[in-house]
Amino acid sequence: YTVGNSVHHHHTFEFAQRYPGIVWFHDIRLHGFYYTYGEARQRSPEHTREWMASEILRLYGNRAPIHILPALTWEDYHRYGLGFTQEWVRNARAVLVNNRLAERLLRLDQGPDSMLPPLWRIPFALTPPSQPQEVKRDVPPVIASFGIVHPIKAPEALMDALCIVRRVAPATLVFVGSLWDQWRPQFEQEAERRGLAHYVQFTGEVSDEEYERWLYRATCAAQLRMATNGESSASIGDCLSAGLPVVT
Repeated sequence: YTVGNSVHHHHTFEFAQRYPGIVWFHDIRLHGFYYTYGEARQRSPEHTREWMASEILRLYGNRAPIHILPALTWEDYHRYGLGFTQEWVRNARAVLVNNRLAERLLRLDQGPDSMLPPLWRIPFALTPPSQPQEVKRDVPPVIASFGIVHPIKAPEALMDALCIVRRVAPATLVFVGSLWDQWRPQFEQEAERRGLAHYVQFTGEVSDEEYERWLYRATCAAQLRMATNGESSASIGDCLSAGLPVVT
């Protein structure tokens, strides 16, 4: 079973409780999953908050931040270490994670007296792109950011950095990955406001072949993230596989 903060995993959760197996965590902080799971089964947002509060007390007992229940913010779930992984782990025959941070968060979330099933940390495999290309050194530098374009990846901070870089080099910034329609106008306006309209590009979703071409065209990659749920970045793995320097 694979699990992350997605409504698509609601039925996965129910099957995993009935038929125990190996659980592979994409995210380790699963409050988003739990909230949507409760939301789908409660009558109103208020009932969802009350349900979440009762679940926190059931799962965490004396570790729960009773003084602020049920008025938790998203930041509170991180601050108080509420990952909501216990029920997944409790019934699992084994658990898979992809990095040391995820392993540490998972162990902490179970509590100090918990008994874990076998826990395996398996990093992503780094597979070189299919058609290595010669790096071009005689062209203006390109800073690339790979993967889904989202505010959590701090695109405005990258634009601010580009303004500084362009004082000494004619660099451009390209975002290689899907961009939701709701975010595109905002990001394009931020580029224009900084005078970067001609130096910032959003490719949108690209083919595998075009993705590889950008890996070899880029001078370096900048993969920022404002917060984490314990994920491992496939985009960073792609960059390392291609021998592309990464700022993160």
